[in-house]
This record gives sequence, C-alpha cells and structure tokens, in this order.
Amino acid sequence: MLLGIAEAMSCGLPAIGFDVLGVREQIKQNETGVLLPYDAAVEEIAAKMEFCVEHKDVMGKKTAIQSEIYHTEKACKRIIVNIDENIARRGEK
Repeated sequence: MLLGIAEAMSCGLPAIGFDVLGVREQIKQNETGVLLPYDAAVEEIAAKMEFCVEHKDVMGKKTAIQSEIYHTEKACKRIIVNIDENIARRGEK
C-alpha cells in the first residue's frame, strides 16, 4: 500500500499513478483515479490530470469509500484475522 495514494483517497481526491505493482491494486482505473504507463509523455500525464479535475466530484465519492479499506485499524484487524486463520489451519493438519 502506498501511503500517498491512500491519503489522497481519504481526502476524497482521485489519485494519479503509474501502472506498476502496488499502485494498480490501489487505483481503480477511471473510478478512483487514473493509471499511466510508466513511460507516459508529459502531454498524456497532463490530459489525465485534467480528466481527474473534470471528474473530481464523481471520482471523489468513490475514493472516499475505497480509502476505508486502507484505514490503519481496519487493516490491522484484517491482518490479525488472517494470522488467526493460518494458525487454525496449521492446527488442523
């Protein structure tokens, strides 16, 4: 999880990032932000920024909802549940 993306989403802002591992798992293309190819030209980056500004209200609502899964307390609880489930599975063997 990239903290900058999670923080933008928690403020209701669409995120812009490169289509690389980690980023593509956080940003839903054209819903919570935009993904760019790693070798994107400046003009393409500018166009995606304009897209985000033009669709800020619609995308912002979705980012606020999406950001909830990155809330620290919720993330920690999910980790604990996963650990408990893995321990229980090991005990079943």
